[in-house]
Amino acid sequence: MFYNIIDSELRSGDSTTVTNPRTDEPLWDVPVAHETQLNYAVDAARASFKSWKLLTIEERQTYLLKLADELEQRRDEIHAPLAGETGKSVTKDLPCCEYWKYC
Repeated sequence: MFYNIIDSELRSGDSTTVTNPRTDEPLWDVPVAHETQLNYAVDAARASFKSWKLLTIEERQTYLLKLADELEQRRDEIHAPLAGETGKSVTKDLPCCEYWKYC
């Protein structure tokens, strides 16, 4: 199940079905954010930025490298849905996690 996460809280509501564009096979339902949720997310991001901008470059880099490590560990978990919703091959057409640290 997919959720919108806004200000560290799971949000649900209306949803839409994602289909594989190559096969038209329905894959899963995903949440749809409405204007109120979008505005709340923007406000939460602005509030978070107040503390983020006070971090040094080295501190930000540490957080982003931890995120890249976590994404690498979850590569298969991330690639499978991406392949389905784009109709692409997991092994050939999707970017490799190894490069996420260097983007």
